[in-house]
Amino acid sequence: MTVPHEPLTRESLRGLVATRLDLPEGELLDDTDLVTLGMNSLEIMTIVNRVRRRGIPVTYDALAAQPTLDAWWQTITGATNAPTA
Repeated sequence: MTVPHEPLTRESLRGLVATRLDLPEGELLDDTDLVTLGMNSLEIMTIVNRVRRRGIPVTYDALAAQPTLDAWWQTITGATNAPTA
């Protein structure tokens, strides 16, 4: 059984990333390289899994390629709006 989640918003993504990095949300600017703040591959995979649980088909490679909140949000909204086969 799948547990329903609140819809993912840009601010909830910021909160998720801030929690994973143990930083205040206000310190995360949209264009800051998250790797320089301590985001590693395991943390990115955790984010991917949390986003996927909301039914959004993102990949590790897509997020790891551009580790900023802005790029991640664009990837997530692109995956959400992508047509399904």
